[in-house]
Amino acid sequence: MRRTFSYSWLFDRATLFRYAIGIILQIAGSLTGAYFNAQVINSLFNYLNGSLDTTAPIFVNLALGAGLLTVEQLAWRYLQYAHNRSYLYWGTQMVPIYLSKIAGLDIQRFENSDFNKLINKVSQDYNWKPAEFMASCSNVLQIGRASCRERV
Repeated sequence: MRRTFSYSWLFDRATLFRYAIGIILQIAGSLTGAYFNAQVINSLFNYLNGSLDTTAPIFVNLALGAGLLTVEQLAWRYLQYAHNRSYLYWGTQMVPIYLSKIAGLDIQRFENSDFNKLINKVSQDYNWKPAEFMASCSNVLQIGRASCRERV
């Protein structure tokens, strides 16, 4: 995990910041959305009980909640952009590193069948698995955000 984040920092710091911004916007949108949902319910309850003379607070809170939902959706799209960019950078940046590591190996190592199996496995996964790991970290945070939102 440490190596994946350090390579991500080396390849494209902006993508890490995009992940962070997207996650923060989603979390903030969820928390404030729950607040405005509660305000709509409270305003509606007060209006039906007669302690509120106008429906303006209900519609204001509904509009703010809809705006926050839009922000959450834009943050999700922003995270998808960061995810796609991460795939692009991992694929292009890891090729020279991988090839330089392979070129530096002794030719006798390639005669070992177990080593060849390992090299084949690494050559299939090195350019996309770390990006998938970064996306999984983001997904874990999003799932945590969704479960917190359901509890509210």
